[in-house]
Amino acid sequence: MATGLKTIRKRIQSVRNTQKITRAMKMVAASRLRRAQAAMLSIRRYSNELRRLAGLIADRVEGIHPLMVPRDTVRRELIVVVSGDRGLCGSFNANIARAVRRRIEREGLRPEEATLLFIGRKAAESLRDLPVRRETLFMDTLKNPSSEAMTPIIDLLAQGYLRGDHDRVTVVFNRFRSALAQEIAEEQLFPVTENIFEPQEIARDAAGRDTLFEPSPAVIADHLVPHFAATELYHDLMESVASELSARMNAMEAATKNAAEMTGRLLVAYNKARQNAITTELMEIVGGAEAQSA
Repeated sequence: MATGLKTIRKRIQSVRNTQKITRAMKMVAASRLRRAQAAMLSIRRYSNELRRLAGLIADRVEGIHPLMVPRDTVRRELIVVVSGDRGLCGSFNANIARAVRRRIEREGLRPEEATLLFIGRKAAESLRDLPVRRETLFMDTLKNPSSEAMTPIIDLLAQGYLRGDHDRVTVVFNRFRSALAQEIAEEQLFPVTENIFEPQEIARDAAGRDTLFEPSPAVIADHLVPHFAATELYHDLMESVASELSARMNAMEAATKNAAEMTGRLLVAYNKARQNAITTELMEIVGGAEAQSA
């Protein structure tokens, strides 16, 4: 009986230690989530303004930028899969992997028609069995995401599209809705067609004169289109980072509550076992005393 009590005490201590870890991880995730939300909202406002400007420029571009030219037939697609580098965040990473599998099945993409580029380790590990081609893996990018870190990724994607390696580039990521909810989202990155730019009315002054651009709209578009794509990808990554932290915070909160409930059940079991041990010892003492008196 003493051995059983000792085992329960060890389990209680182990669960309490785990509860301390999960509570600390929840607090860290909540703190990082506040900063990630602020950064995400900031880049979201910038992206919206850039989208408005891009719409104005697109109306005035003479000819079409090569990154805005859609293919007549989409035969080869590159899917950028954004996931986390770590676990302990509920179904966050599993949902991304499941969405990519379903998309490939839904589109009926053959191995030679689909290429995956991973930003984050977990989805790369979950989808290693898919019979598709893989591009460079960008790991640890989400530890400290920045607009500068998007440049090599966008250059790789744009060059592949211009060479004809891919007819379409799509990003699959988790979009942040609230601290309690995220959703899987898909966004076309290339070609940057005009329908991606929200339709904008041509800006004119009070006299009805058109807006002047310096340098010309075509020159501005040469810089703006790649920058727009990089900003959209950065925005998607920040949405994913906020979603991951939110999922981890909720998962650790649930784990902390489960640990508290398990501790309570173990304490009840420990007290029952201790009472049984005391009752058994008392019965043995009384039995021994009665035997001696007889």
